[in-house]
Amino acid sequence: MGPRKHLLLVWLVLWFLLGLAEPAPEGPHSLAYHYVGTYDASGLLEFGAAGLLDGAPLDGYDRAARAKVPAQPWVGEGLGPEYWRQGGASRAAKEAWFRRNVETLKRRSNETLGRHTLQWALGCEREPGGLVRGWYQFGYDGQDLVVFDRGNRRWLAALPWAEATRRRWDAQPEFGERLHRYLGDTCPEWLGRFLRSRRAWARRAAAPQLQAWSRPTPGHPGWLTLGCQAWGFPTRDIEVSWLRGNTTLPGAEAGPGLPSGDGCYQRQSRLRVPEGEAQGVRCQGRHGDLETPLETAWAPRSPLYRVGVSPGTVAGATLGALGGLAGLAGALLLCRRRARWKLGQSRLGLASEEEVPEDS
Repeated sequence: MGPRKHLLLVWLVLWFLLGLAEPAPEGPHSLAYHYVGTYDASGLLEFGAAGLLDGAPLDGYDRAARAKVPAQPWVGEGLGPEYWRQGGASRAAKEAWFRRNVETLKRRSNETLGRHTLQWALGCEREPGGLVRGWYQFGYDGQDLVVFDRGNRRWLAALPWAEATRRRWDAQPEFGERLHRYLGDTCPEWLGRFLRSRRAWARRAAAPQLQAWSRPTPGHPGWLTLGCQAWGFPTRDIEVSWLRGNTTLPGAEAGPGLPSGDGCYQRQSRLRVPEGEAQGVRCQGRHGDLETPLETAWAPRSPLYRVGVSPGTVAGATLGALGGLAGLAGALLLCRRRARWKLGQSRLGLASEEEVPEDS
């Protein structure tokens, strides 16, 4: 496996293990960017960056190559080399910003011993009625640090020693105006573009798929266990059900939606039925990006089932990709547990994420 694929698997596993991508409720859609750096007395140790669409990985950062990289197959569609070149330069500039500003944090917090984290989250969410909500905030060791009040174009300090940053940024109204435009215009426009690209990809015949099979039910003579695997979906919000005619059959046992390791998501469902009633049963897969549901009829025992390929197998195999990022995973987890974050020029340019903030 090449280094780029290894990096993408690392980000996917971090996202899945730490719960950073909870399924979005029906209707709203969101675009968010997250950056985290860990540091000690020697300076910046680790830096990570990732984009999320509806909570699912969108892109990541190859720190060694200083490159912004897609995290799902459809993300690169319609985005030329210049988008990724500028994105890599932007992520590298953000890493340099973290490197400078952790030194400021050490002085102001008077905490130079041990490891600490600096987090930065921004993004936007569009409600079904068109209402747009945006956020732009920083955290320190999982606590709120400074938050941008978009409605009033001002900064709020959550910690006493963050007042210096608040005063500095409040004294630069052009900075607040830039963020206001990004959160209200640029971010929602890119959100719409990414959603259209994802839906177009999901509706192609070669994308999401279903496979159904059956096997005798152990300990229950005369019964069959029907299995259905849905895979190749752009997010984990997959509905898998069993039908006879137009009637949904009760009693199905569905697993959670899980990453497949290639940027897509999968889900399994099983249903026990008397052997004589299995004829005519169909498996149906639904997803918000599909115009019509996918359906397939059950079949005899499938090769997929016999070799034991399952979401658990994939997740277990992928865990090895975590490697040296255990410290960064801990920082993200701390941020997730402690902070109260929602984990987002009017013309659409080549930059989907906001540029480097002013120094603190």
